[in-house]
Amino acid sequence: MQNKQDTIESLILAFNNVNLPSMFEYLDPQIEFKSIQNDRCLIHTNGKKAFKEHLLQQQEYFSKQQLKVKAITEIDNSFVLQIKMQATLAVDLPSGLKKGHVLKVPLQTTIEFNDNLIKSITDRCK
Repeated sequence: MQNKQDTIESLILAFNNVNLPSMFEYLDPQIEFKSIQNDRCLIHTNGKKAFKEHLLQQQEYFSKQQLKVKAITEIDNSFVLQIKMQATLAVDLPSGLKKGHVLKVPLQTTIEFNDNLIKSITDRCK
């Protein structure tokens, strides 16, 4: 059995390799995902099915996404990660950003566990 930090590293590796089946091995069936920007919740999903739909939708907008963990801090039963996310647009956006544009976004991600499975992921854009 992996420790929690190893689980997080495996999850991120699976995300970077676009390996959804591997990602889902580490998730609680009731996984909650939130994406927050400027104190507004932009995305909120509950359960593996809804989270998978969100990830598949992201693949329509981004041809490549990579997460690079800069730091991990453990607090009780949760972990706070400082992440640099880099994503390449797969389509032109109404905002004027064009296909091929590379977005670089610093994130603070909080991951909480239920036993050895990840029960929630909260991304906050910095």
